[in-house]
Amino acid sequence: MYSCFSTTFKTSSRIDLAFANAALLACIQEASYLPSGLSDHHPLKLTIRTTRSQRKALWRLQPHWINNEAVHDRVSPSLQDYWVHNAGSASLEMTWDASKAHSRGQYISAVVAVNAGLGDKVSDLQHKVEEALNQYSASATVPNFEHLSSLRRELHLHVSDTTRLGIQHSRQAYFEHGDKNSKLLRC
Repeated sequence: MYSCFSTTFKTSSRIDLAFANAALLACIQEASYLPSGLSDHHPLKLTIRTTRSQRKALWRLQPHWINNEAVHDRVSPSLQDYWVHNAGSASLEMTWDASKAHSRGQYISAVVAVNAGLGDKVSDLQHKVEEALNQYSASATVPNFEHLSSLRRELHLHVSDTTRLGIQHSRQAYFEHGDKNSKLLRC
């Protein structure tokens, strides 16, 4: 894969490089190109394995997951079944507490499944864009260009939505835990 495609000259090139010493090279898990974004440039992404301390945070359901259609379709039938099968089986307080644990488990598994599906969709769209780009490079026709443009548009919309959710998540983490830089200054 190339990191840049010049539509003017119809050439591909690798203009992104990453340098690492032997110690850091052993920590690199993956190197890949990201979607081109708003330009003809594909940025290089390095995934580096680090040792990170586990933080003890309370689990919180993000409000956007409640309104997410895919999560709702996975969780709603299970919650309804829970109340149908457990109504009157124990005291109301005990049933309510157990329903909270059941709901949490259902939401966690649904969110993990939807997030995995989002990653699969990005990979699938990236692969389709690569194929369309190769097809357009081989035969620069208007239908090939329109197909490439529509796939890129779909990929950009999907990546934009994913990025928006990531920014929302990082803002919440900052609000809950503070910034990492000021923690370095504390003794």
